[in-house]
Amino acid sequence: MESLNKQSPGLGDQQLLFFEKQGARIYASQIAAGKGDDAKTFAQTLLELRDTPTMRVALVEACVNINVGCPEAAIWLDQATKSGADVSALRQRAATQHPK
Repeated sequence: MESLNKQSPGLGDQQLLFFEKQGARIYASQIAAGKGDDAKTFAQTLLELRDTPTMRVALVEACVNINVGCPEAAIWLDQATKSGADVSALRQRAATQHPK
């Protein structure tokens, strides 16, 4: 599977951001629907396509936004932090939420 990056023909920053946000929303929706195994597989595919800190942040943020637990939140936020992303506010939100 080929990854999506800025050098991919026809893909700019806005399209990549849209891909990340929409993919993350689908992931969070699968968790909310009780489809944890499907969500995990889908997230793995998303990360194969977009192995970036912004993809990891989008996955966690989508879960926090709809108040569902994100099983990989700590790992993904740690990885994003190691890449230089400031995820302190999102980490705080994830830690204080009450998943449904």
